[in-house]
Amino acid sequence: MVAPIITYNVLTKDHGWSEFSALLLSSAWPVLESVISLAWRRKLDEFAVVTLVFLVITAVVSLVGAHSARALLVKDSGVTGLFGLLCLGTLLAPRPLMFYFGRKFATDGTPESTAWWNGLWQYGASAPP
Repeated sequence: MVAPIITYNVLTKDHGWSEFSALLLSSAWPVLESVISLAWRRKLDEFAVVTLVFLVITAVVSLVGAHSARALLVKDSGVTGLFGLLCLGTLLAPRPLMFYFGRKFATDGTPESTAWWNGLWQYGASAPP
């Protein structure tokens, strides 16, 4: 979270980049983190995939649309809204998307902790309304 902020500040204040270009480039940090994670663990998790998809959508829409920092931030809000709709849509799936996000942050990624988290589903899925 800190690297994109520092990147934006350094590019705009020290190097004279436009806000739009600095915002767009600072979004490269999550992509880099996903690539390093993939190389290190040989596995791309659900959170990284969703993050990468939305970063690509934001970058494509930003490059096609208006080139202003305000437009980029508004587009990010639209992407956030799209993510909310995606989360709502996955409520119809056997396990909603937020189940996998919860697993990402509640476990350390080992097979044991992942199995523990997956085992908890039986309590939530069968709970009375």
